[in-house]
Amino acid sequence: MENEAGHQVHMDDEVDKGGDRSAMTPAELLTASLAGCMGISIMTSLLNYKEPVEELSLDLDFVKSDKPPNRVEEIKMIINIKTEIPKDRIDRIVKLSHEKYCTVSNTLKAETSYEINYL
Repeated sequence: MENEAGHQVHMDDEVDKGGDRSAMTPAELLTASLAGCMGISIMTSLLNYKEPVEELSLDLDFVKSDKPPNRVEEIKMIINIKTEIPKDRIDRIVKLSHEKYCTVSNTLKAETSYEINYL
């Protein structure tokens, strides 16, 4: 898959499903997209406070359904932020990122309309 800027994303599957694990699975890429979106949104807001941010990292874990229909049933995210910005402001930043600014988070929460065509 390649976007308009020429950036490529490669995907693979589990070995028991015919893949060789040379790249992320689509479910891993989905959750990584959520982490990336939340991280960028949070960091953008943190930088508005003009306080140094020593660390921002996001750890994700997810659970896939073990029977059809295949889907990600649960995503757990732990956000590590080291900064002098007051906790109440960080709480607000994370909440707004999740509820308003992160496109991926908002898409996962919504009933998104999409169309599939094939040739």
